[in-house]
Amino acid sequence: MIEERGSFRDPAGKVYYKNDRVLRKLTTIGVNRFLKLQESNIISKSIQKGFLIETKEIKVEDNTKKDHNELILEHEKIPYISYPYEWSFSQLKDAAIFHLDFH
Repeated sequence: MIEERGSFRDPAGKVYYKNDRVLRKLTTIGVNRFLKLQESNIISKSIQKGFLIETKEIKVEDNTKKDHNELILEHEKIPYISYPYEWSFSQLKDAAIFHLDFH
């Protein structure tokens, strides 16, 4: 597995790449947040409406682990990544409107 170098910014987990897959291992804080969001159906509704990418829970198959607070998510891979400093004004405006609609 290859760790995403920029993942240190995420206090709730770390992102890894394995065989063209994007995985995120959650910390205890991340697990608690995820379970609350999942319970309220916010995640599934946001995915259905196109606000979030497809995400699914991966079962940890290592039976030697006693930590029940371990959770791994698999995220849909985005084929092309761009950054806001590369965007035109109209793209920035579209992103702002997208975030307002999401909230």
